[in-house]
Amino acid sequence: MADKKELLILSQFRRNARENLTTTSKRIHIPISTIYDRLKKYEGGIIQRHTSLLDFTKLGYGIKIHLVLKVGLKDKMPVRKFLHMHPRTNSVFGISNGYDFMAEVILKNFKEVETFMEQLERFEIIDHHEFYIVSDLKREEFLLNSEDVEVF
Repeated sequence: MADKKELLILSQFRRNARENLTTTSKRIHIPISTIYDRLKKYEGGIIQRHTSLLDFTKLGYGIKIHLVLKVGLKDKMPVRKFLHMHPRTNSVFGISNGYDFMAEVILKNFKEVETFMEQLERFEIIDHHEFYIVSDLKREEFLLNSEDVEVF
């Protein structure tokens, strides 16, 4: 379990992973050498990768769908592979409560939605639900601010 200092450092990395360590050090009053050592320790472990949050609509991808699937036993691995390898799949999760997968799919238009759903038809999909995301109300904000650390 992470201590308060670790959570404070991690919250700063979540807020802005590109910020230089000197600025971070001054803000949270932790020596730069400690922050640097922790960063190196966290990379490949707690920090899985450094990334950017994108507004896909500004890139021409106007449709975001969360798709929940219940799949026939023989098709679980093929569907998992399909979702994992498909270029429009942003995230895939194994889930419970009678379903097998939840996938976030980013598409340009409804023609691409139709094509994606047709590709899924080659598998034994027992049940599915599509949730069209119309707006991001809160996204990737857990442990984003140093104030969040006080809650723990």
